[in-house]
Amino acid sequence: LPPEIFEPAANALLRSASTATSQQARTALVSSLTDLIGHAGESCVDSMKPLLERVLRWAEDSGMPPPDRLTMCLRALTARLGGDAVAPHAERIRTFYHSVLQAHHEAHEVFDEECLRGMGGLAAALGRRYEAGMPSFWPILRESMRSRKAPQACAAALATFRDVASALGPALRPYVAEALAVVEELLSKSNSALSISVRASAVLCLGASALAVGVAVPHPAGIARLLAEQAASALEEEPAEAAAMAAEDGPGARLGAASAGSCRRLQGASQELLQAVLQAYEELVIGFKRTGDLRQLSDVLPGILDFACHVAGEPGAPPHTMRVGVQLLGALATELPTELASYVDGVGAAARNSIAKLAAYGASCPNASTRELAVPLRKLVAP
Repeated sequence: LPPEIFEPAANALLRSASTATSQQARTALVSSLTDLIGHAGESCVDSMKPLLERVLRWAEDSGMPPPDRLTMCLRALTARLGGDAVAPHAERIRTFYHSVLQAHHEAHEVFDEECLRGMGGLAAALGRRYEAGMPSFWPILRESMRSRKAPQACAAALATFRDVASALGPALRPYVAEALAVVEELLSKSNSALSISVRASAVLCLGASALAVGVAVPHPAGIARLLAEQAASALEEEPAEAAAMAAEDGPGARLGAASAGSCRRLQGASQELLQAVLQAYEELVIGFKRTGDLRQLSDVLPGILDFACHVAGEPGAPPHTMRVGVQLLGALATELPTELASYVDGVGAAARNSIAKLAAYGASCPNASTRELAVPLRKLVAP
């Protein structure tokens, strides 16, 4: 769509939406404008700058609650324009979202999920520049992450936390301990009725925290324990057995026993939760590798290795899972070759075959960095 068509079309839709007398018509027009923004070509992005000012002014002047889908339109503009174009308007956008969140909570006792995601999008656009807004937003985000009785808002808050973690990086440190406590509460056995999707989102927050602050993350053994428990749950382990294993063997408990029987029936397990655990393990390793020494994870290393071998190297594992497995095990084999060699020497043929399978997959992967990480894996299982 060329700019000479986008600009008049977007202006006409916005003008018609802001003057529509029917709520249904206004919602349809705002939705059409949002779709137009999302599908317009890169050549139209400059034309979106004045559009952002007009949409934001309408949002500010509209009162509470704002017109339906207007927050989604603002999110689309933020995503398309990026940080430099959005930064001059960031405080106004943040103030608008904050007002909507508070008003929605007063009316419904839950925070608006669309505005929560809008805050996440704003953080993603601004990066470290979002740090100034965290002190006022964190109490809202923390409470929303706890709202397990409102699963959609809870899921939106967890996704927003991951956006914020990615944006702030090390600057997330003042909030990490509280965030991890909230996630641990969500994943506790008392919340066993929590949906798999929300549990997977919570697990991803563990990885996002470790990736953001690296070795500064509090209680990495506790994170590994939570991941091991969720892995066992996803593999349809009995909760009592998983708890006994964790209590008996400590936070670095291996998943070999849990995986041996359960992984034979991966199709009956939650792939979404398994993928989340694998990604969180990968981010834990990357965060520690980037900011310190992977040897600090030595106590939890066997559990990571068992899970990666049994899940990523299992027959029928999807390509994405195998790729993450190569990246995770390859990074560990590069940094901790002696520990990985000892692990391979101590496991059975099934785990060795899994590593060989991942090495073969990684060697043929189109991604160059993945191929490089497959090299130390091949050495591990070479005759």
